[in-house]
Amino acid sequence: MRHLVVASLIMGCAQATNPVIDPPVLQLAGEEEQGRFLLGNIADGLATGGKHISVVAPVGLAIGVDRQTLILRNTAGPVPVTRGLVLPASPPSASAIRTEDITIAGYELSYRDAAGNWQPYCDASQSLYAIAMQGEWTTTGLHDLGTMVTFACQESGKAAKCEAWDYIPETTGMVGPGALLWDLNQACTQMAMANYCMDGEPHTREKTPILVRDFIPGAEPPDTGVTALQPVPASYPPVPPPPDQYFFEAAWAPRQLVLCLSKLRWNNYAPGGLCHGEVPDPRVDPNARFCEDAHLDLNSRNLKNGSKTMDLALRRWSSPSGDTLTTVHGYVVDKSAAPRKTVPPVGFDAPPLSNEGYLLRNLTGVFASCNCVIRAFRQRNAMTGDSVLGPDGMLSGYSYDKDADFEGWLIEVDGPGELPLYLYQSGTDYVTATRSPGSAYSKVGGPTALPIGFVIAASL
Repeated sequence: MRHLVVASLIMGCAQATNPVIDPPVLQLAGEEEQGRFLLGNIADGLATGGKHISVVAPVGLAIGVDRQTLILRNTAGPVPVTRGLVLPASPPSASAIRTEDITIAGYELSYRDAAGNWQPYCDASQSLYAIAMQGEWTTTGLHDLGTMVTFACQESGKAAKCEAWDYIPETTGMVGPGALLWDLNQACTQMAMANYCMDGEPHTREKTPILVRDFIPGAEPPDTGVTALQPVPASYPPVPPPPDQYFFEAAWAPRQLVLCLSKLRWNNYAPGGLCHGEVPDPRVDPNARFCEDAHLDLNSRNLKNGSKTMDLALRRWSSPSGDTLTTVHGYVVDKSAAPRKTVPPVGFDAPPLSNEGYLLRNLTGVFASCNCVIRAFRQRNAMTGDSVLGPDGMLSGYSYDKDADFEGWLIEVDGPGELPLYLYQSGTDYVTATRSPGSAYSKVGGPTALPIGFVIAASL
């Protein structure tokens, strides 16, 4: 949990919601989690017409928010907010939202569906409670001021999590775009969902750990000294960085496309840019910059985040000796246009022979608790010189170093967005691939052999 000290300097007070972290979990300064939902996994499904669901004041009342608290007024003054209060919804994807309970944890809410039934607004498996936020949200991720109020669920909604991280927008006399904390909250929600293109599409997995840094004088943690986000080691490319460390990944400004991405993140995308080319690719555009190389005009309204290495591109390469290897080592650019060049794994040649999906370098979200993954290593046969990617015990006569040769995690259960990875053989050359490497190779175990595991089909 991070504490935005500047809030107390501006407003004379600061509120922070500190989660209880049970030992032995070690939380780093600024360590938080990205996710895929703005208001919540249920609430996001209520969006319509390009707007997330919000509420308006009942007839005869005015509505607003003060530090996550819903405020109702009539001409005589404040009106108590009570259980059972029905608030008209806008846009009418659900006709109304009702308060079921009000505690210091927030608001337990339900919404009225098209059949007239009341359904939970927040997912009880995460948190029943939501906070109130002034204004409304577009499905692209823009926070507009307006006269409406929006409810964000405490756990699954990143809009609420950004307020828990102390980027609370409704706390100064100046509210709305242009106000410091409003802008910081906007940049935070973009970062928290990895909303690269400002189109509402997340480029992250649920519960992906990140480090958060800002540029506010007196804030904790700053992006300086021992708390500064580190670039990947000079050995990358082609050697992937250690899987258990955080590295500078992206920089964010409110209401803008992502300012930059790291070399490691770019290597997961096909050359040519993101967001329909609006975020230029430094591998092919000499005027574009990686985060490691950029000297951005960062100010107090910008945020940076670090991340562990999550998905890594699996590519198949060949060596002068005839060995083929599928690995997360290596770095690819479009050599026909790039000012930078493809860097193959040591001992192998460019360009790669094929793309074979993505390997999970770290576990997050459902994969962290599903008991459905297995470690994959680069394994070598000292007699033949062959090397192959796969789980322990896949082939006899092959050995590996459990740390240096760890590549990532294979998924053991077939699921949506996954590709089967098979073991193929041509003479003494073994290779794992998601499709046939060519007529010289046959599938070990015959045409109906089961895969050795599954990989991710496409990077987020």
